[in-house]
Amino acid sequence: MLLSFSITLYLSLITTVVQAEIKSSHQSGTVSFSGQHAGMNFEGKFERWQATLNLPPQSKPNIIATFYMSSAKTGDSIYDSTLPEFDWFDVEN
Repeated sequence: MLLSFSITLYLSLITTVVQAEIKSSHQSGTVSFSGQHAGMNFEGKFERWQATLNLPPQSKPNIIATFYMSSAKTGDSIYDSTLPEFDWFDVEN
């Protein structure tokens, strides 16, 4: 049973000039997640994702991100085989 789930987005962006739009992906950053199942904590990451951050000074700042759920990996074969299923990410739907 899923007791908790969180996603943390880590972007490694070094810039000296303020940018209005930043594009990032699994090639330049990491999106990790953590959860708890049956009292055991676990962590993983999405091996495929992409994001566009529209930041001020734009008039409508936003973040658009796409996570390829089937790319979620924890390093534990049991979790990795069940993450795409209905109880977790329900990749089929």
